[in-house]
Parts: sequence; structure tokens; C-alpha cells
Amino acid sequence: MIDNFYCLSATQDVNDWVNTDWIRTPVKKSADFTGLATMPRANCDMNAIVRQEKDNAIVEVTLENASTALAFFIRLSLKNEKGELLYPVFWEDNYLSVIPGGKRTLKCVVPQSVAQAKSVTLTISGWNVPEKKMELSLGNTK
Repeated sequence: MIDNFYCLSATQDVNDWVNTDWIRTPVKKSADFTGLATMPRANCDMNAIVRQEKDNAIVEVTLENASTALAFFIRLSLKNEKGELLYPVFWEDNYLSVIPGGKRTLKCVVPQSVAQAKSVTLTISGWNVPEKKMELSLGNTK
């Protein structure tokens, strides 16, 4: 399932048309997104399973928003033992939002060359979602 969330401001950007050129138009006043700073915290639970599919490890992550607030702009990542991002990995979706009481399941394809890192950390964090980590093993899954 793909869905889109958009943040619209009550006030729009004000362009400086007097100082525009054919490459760039400066902004006199930016749209007001300060309301995002006061979003209530959301608690997003996560669960993950790892399985093999052909030569790839597949990480399937389920996010469940147990709170009454929107879980906004959640980022998922896989990191190695040194805390470095694993790459290339291919997430089905990222920087996503989960409505209150909602659930999302996402797939991440980890190529065999990257799946050599036996121990990895799945990390989620969001605009109003505190960071959570889960240790995963990519090796020897069937």
C-alpha cells in the first residue's frame, strides 16, 4: 500500500518577483510550518522478520501506531555493527506516516553481498516518534 501525506501551511511562500531571474526566484517570506514543532508524540511499535528469497535477505517490518497521534515522517534504516548504514538496500517505502491505530508492513530487500553482515540493527525514528532499535540476524534464514 502506498499512501501520501502532505503538510500544507496556512500561509504560503511569498516570492520576491522583483528580484527573480530566469534561474531562481528568491522568497521574501517562507510558509509557516511551526505547527509541526508542537505535534504530540506518537508511539510506534515495530516487529520484524527476516527470510531468504533467492539470493537476497528480505526484512519485513510491521509498524503499528498504538497512540492517538499521527506517527509522522518515520524513517527506517539498517545499520551494521559499527552503526553505519547498510547499502545498497531497497526499501519498499520510507519516510512514511502511520495514522493513529494504523498498521503498515514494509519490505526491505538486502542483496546477498550486503547480507554478509550477520548482525544488523533495524532503526526507526520519526518527526514525533522516538527512536527504537531492534537487533536482526541476516545470516542463515530460510
